Amino acid sequence: MLFDDWDSIYSEIARELSLSRDRDEYATDVMEEIMKKRKETDISELDKRLRGKNVVVFGAGPSLVEDARNFEKTNDKFVVVAADGATECLMSFGKRPDVIVTDLDGNVGYIMEASKESSLIVVHAHGDNVPLLGRYVDKFEGEIIATTQVKERMHVHNFGGFTDGDRAAIISATFGASSVILAGMDFGEYVGRYSKPFLVQEVKADSRKAIKLKWGKRILEILAERERIRFFNATSNGEELKGYKRIHINELGGI
Repeated sequence: MLFDDWDSIYSEIARELSLSRDRDEYATDVMEEIMKKRKETDISELDKRLRGKNVVVFGAGPSLVEDARNFEKTNDKFVVVAADGATECLMSFGKRPDVIVTDLDGNVGYIMEASKESSLIVVHAHGDNVPLLGRYVDKFEGEIIATTQVKERMHVHNFGGFTDGDRAAIISATFGASSVILAGMDFGEYVGRYSKPFLVQEVKADSRKAIKLKWGKRILEILAERERIRFFNATSNGEELKGYKRIHINELGGI
């Protein structure tokens, strides 16, 4: 997604949610300084892991547990990309994600463990997670790529995307996936228990979270309009998404 296209979407989101562009710029500067001091992973690593592959992107919605359980029964020919807290659920089923897209508000312990085991971590900087950047980024032992939702820096990239889930799908498409399959992405009234570490069950989305979910869904639909690859929605109980063919996760072998 070209920056000018993304920036117009970001500006709409920022107005609706009263986000501070200045705070996002500051967070990006903080991340830039952190990344200057550690060995940077070249973004070509995303290309190596994703290009030409069928990619399953797991969100942390209410359907995640059912979808992860069903996915466990499939073979290993799919690349797995996890949105933040979905990592914990997947690893409980013995599946380490190939790529994890996170703003660090999920269960970071599982993400750190996955980093040790060679998952590529894409860490997003925004105005609300500056303390988390300073606390965690240097502790990751594996490869890291840094992202932002405002103007890029030398070591911090903007591929587009607002929530971890839609950003994960955009990254998969941008770096050459032959198909993007969504799982655990419901976009309904409820938030999955793996979306935040303190949740023990799914809860109804508050008004702010509902807006974020609305935008996540809209961005995914825009992505399907613009990219000429195959898009599937395998979320067991999720809403329909325009441009995504509905498929059951048990049918992935046919892709």
